[in-house]
Amino acid sequence: VLARLEGRPATVPVTGNDEITDIGEALSWFVDTISARERALTESERRFRDLVEGALVGIYIHREFEIVFSNDTFARMLGHPSAAALMQQPSLLAVIPEEKWPEARGHYDRLLMGKEMRRHRVNTRRIDGSMIWLDLTERVVDWMGRPA
Repeated sequence: VLARLEGRPATVPVTGNDEITDIGEALSWFVDTISARERALTESERRFRDLVEGALVGIYIHREFEIVFSNDTFARMLGHPSAAALMQQPSLLAVIPEEKWPEARGHYDRLLMGKEMRRHRVNTRRIDGSMIWLDLTERVVDWMGRPA
């Protein structure tokens, strides 16, 4: 464990039989515990990312129809080369025919009110203008501390 002493790093003793040693041991344990938790979290995030990004089904998350996450599979369904390209769209509404916007808004509002919808089909516009049907399963998730 390192401490700052007059601008220079200094080693906190972790051997001996006094209060400073006890504090050094406690700090060392604390740093080791945090490091282990950070490694476990990083590994968990990597496994999640590999699972979601490599999924054979399209996955996307939006808030108020602004896409906040998409995997490449969903982007390719809509004709985009990557999730990054799809996320440049200003709104998910761009892939829904304009006459269906009120219906889409209604689905979204019901989801946020806790009335989870199971599945429904939506006719969606690909980037080349062609239309495809998507079977959607929707649910509310916590995304960065807010519902999406």
